[in-house]
Amino acid sequence: MNTQAINTMNQYLHPGFFDKLLMWATWILAGILFFSVGWSVMAPTDPHGAVSLLARSGSVTMLLKTGALAALTAAAATMFAGRYLPDAGIFAASVGMLVVSVRGETATYFLIRRAEDSASTGSLSMSMAGESVAWFAVIGLTILVCHALARSLPSITMGAGRHYLTQIPSGFDLFRKQPALAKPCDVEITPIASGLKHVAIVGGVGLVAFRLFSSGLTVRSIEHGQACFVVAAATCTACYFGHRLAPVTSSLWSIAGVLVLAVVGYIWSSFSGDPSTLPASTPASPFLRVLPIQYAATGAAAAVAMCWYMRDPDYSAAHQVVDIVVHGHATGKPR
Repeated sequence: MNTQAINTMNQYLHPGFFDKLLMWATWILAGILFFSVGWSVMAPTDPHGAVSLLARSGSVTMLLKTGALAALTAAAATMFAGRYLPDAGIFAASVGMLVVSVRGETATYFLIRRAEDSASTGSLSMSMAGESVAWFAVIGLTILVCHALARSLPSITMGAGRHYLTQIPSGFDLFRKQPALAKPCDVEITPIASGLKHVAIVGGVGLVAFRLFSSGLTVRSIEHGQACFVVAAATCTACYFGHRLAPVTSSLWSIAGVLVLAVVGYIWSSFSGDPSTLPASTPASPFLRVLPIQYAATGAAAAVAMCWYMRDPDYSAAHQVVDIVVHGHATGKPR
């Protein structure tokens, strides 16, 4: 579809004032739901603990209940905002998980506990790597829920927004099936090779960006806002390069890239320097400054938002014009 056709479609598919208001209300309600109900499910056993599977007795039950709450939130958000934004449910559940994570203690809780128990950095790093996989599994559950709704109720949950000109919900990339709903523009399923290349770029660039954004934080105390900012900034930077160098049509691959960032970052931390030379509350590696749930929640939310930005028809049309002016032809980057 050419630039003029996309711009014409935007006039009819752009959400109105009340649609945008409903979207913002959806994100806010997701945060409120997790901050209240989610806290009762995810609160650490120690009143001064962090929101983590490692800080609560009955961690399996906590994970299952959190998954159910995330699935419910994703389903509601898909019904309310999924008509205009692919993966709106994933974004809402991620926002909720992020909000509840800041109600507990920071990663300092685990660093001090490790020092008191004389445990090694490696054991803590591997435990947090395993937990991050569990939280990404919750994000994966929201992808399945959103996909099931989109398959069952396509006219309600997807297809009316302009983002559907260039993007599909992650579930369709996961199950390798085209959406059944007729759209103004057919968006292809991401080839496996392109998806894996995107994952590698996001993971690799994300690791470098994380270290750069963490520079200068070694002597500073850990704060939730600081930790989440570093993850969000690193994810946005990595996703920008990922979409430019290996375009994909859903946020599935970017989320997988953030999972690589989290797991490799924690494993890298296990080979860090001797923590005994540092204060107990100071990690030997910057990757240990972030809780596992914050990697999953902040990373997934940032990955989905960057897919909306990079696959936005207006953004794509403008870059096609730039490519034609500079190169004499469209380069085939994100449409």
